[in-house]
Amino acid sequence: MNADQLYENFEKLEQTEKEKFMTLVVKPKDPWAPYHTWDEVMGEFESNTITSAEAAELVGISLPTLRRWVKAGKITPAKTLGR
Repeated sequence: MNADQLYENFEKLEQTEKEKFMTLVVKPKDPWAPYHTWDEVMGEFESNTITSAEAAELVGISLPTLRRWVKAGKITPAKTLGR
């Protein structure tokens, strides 16, 4: 996924989900702490595929909601297996 695709998918999220995502990448409360890098936040997902259940938990939604978002085109799965 490139930056443009990430941005497009981000824009499709509901405001509350955008806020949850941004809490992962904002500067920590400690003013001396560095910003989180992309690799620190999302690095492990670049090389690993996660299950639908793991994705739902990561975003803080239910599995049925994740499936509804995929069906509605709000998000695009990397792979489709089974259902």
